[in-house]
Amino acid sequence: MKTERIIILTTGLAFLAALACLWRSMPPAKARIGEPRVVTSSTGKKISIRRSDDEGSNKDDRSFRESDGDEFTGVVRRDAKTSIVDAPIESFDSVRELLMSLEPDEVIRSNPLISRASDNPRLSEEKRNVRVRAFLFAAKKSDDNDYHVMIADNDEQPTPDMTMTVEVSGLPEGGPDRDRLVAARDSFESYMNSLDSYEVSGTSYDFYSSIPVWVEGSLFFDVQHSSGDVGPIGYRSATVWEIHPVTSIEFIDP
Repeated sequence: MKTERIIILTTGLAFLAALACLWRSMPPAKARIGEPRVVTSSTGKKISIRRSDDEGSNKDDRSFRESDGDEFTGVVRRDAKTSIVDAPIESFDSVRELLMSLEPDEVIRSNPLISRASDNPRLSEEKRNVRVRAFLFAAKKSDDNDYHVMIADNDEQPTPDMTMTVEVSGLPEGGPDRDRLVAARDSFESYMNSLDSYEVSGTSYDFYSSIPVWVEGSLFFDVQHSSGDVGPIGYRSATVWEIHPVTSIEFIDP
């Protein structure tokens, strides 16, 4: 009897292990995305836009109507999110190349100097300005008035190792960086609003095709969220490293 119990227990554990492996191998669920709407940019470029039902992983997000403003209203690491690093610009030809230059998430998260405090300064690893070429493939607006923008090396099948969040930040009340952040925000909104009166909804992520960009800004580690849990379902980055704030976004039209 004792031997039979051991066999049953061993078999059960093996089954659970196999089930866990199967679950890990299953592709992640993805956001439900609507039919494409083809719009025209201010330079005549055709762009496909699809609305989704995915509000992302930020639990405090609200709709565009409720967050229809420009001033940054968030709290977590507010000072870092709304300031620009004093450092030279490092240029990268791909998101994957940029991500490979960063410290692993677990290393940064274990640093006792990082916290959620509004005045928590950047770590030395975050004191970098970068410029990267990518495709803008999704965006939304949150209640802190940041635009959450997803970029990747491929706008059709972005994978976690080539996907990154960049944030067109809500504006600080004042300070030396406000004018540059206003210019970056105006540039982003001007282009997006030029798409046949299209407007980033904020309620959920919108998905785009054929929007190549150069994005420039300061690096930021989003300690508020877990790795692999930022962005629309099925299209999330493997890291919580961001470009935040974006200081320049150049839309590459023909």
